[in-house]
Amino acid sequence: HSFFPAGQQLPLCARDTGTYLGFALAFLTLIGTGRVRASRLPRLPVAAFLLALVGLMAVDGFNSLFLDIGAPHLYQPQNVLRLMTGLGTGVAMVSFITPVTNGLLWRQEDTRPSFRSFRQLAVVLPLLLLALLAVASQSAWLLYPIAILSSLGLFLALTLVNLVFVIIATPLVGRFERWRQ
Repeated sequence: HSFFPAGQQLPLCARDTGTYLGFALAFLTLIGTGRVRASRLPRLPVAAFLLALVGLMAVDGFNSLFLDIGAPHLYQPQNVLRLMTGLGTGVAMVSFITPVTNGLLWRQEDTRPSFRSFRQLAVVLPLLLLALLAVASQSAWLLYPIAILSSLGLFLALTLVNLVFVIIATPLVGRFERWRQ
């Protein structure tokens, strides 16, 4: 279930590569658009769309599971489809995890949603398309950048989720004003 550019396996499976590449690219988009400290969830239509992307990954994942266990399945799974559904899920994860973390972290909240509209969400699409093409090309020279970016996305996702637990478990809710703190 992995990509093998130049005969070398990427460190994560196809679905996880997509998920954490999507996470990293969507987080970079929040930085680039000045919404990295946004503390509100996406508006309802955008949130519903993002949850539908997660649902597509779930359908694809169960379809793969059914094939693996010899059960009837809907279609033949492919790594490119795993990658695509992972990319969408990574964007959804950033859209929900980042505002929750920010809402707990900062004293002065940025009351904007992570992605207010489909237009704002569309800003990440060119990056996702480039990531899809880069991974699917299985070019040897892209092996390390893809592996590093997807691994950084994994590290960032785990950091944000664990930060939520640390903040909740300690008296640190709303205590920070600057990144340096």
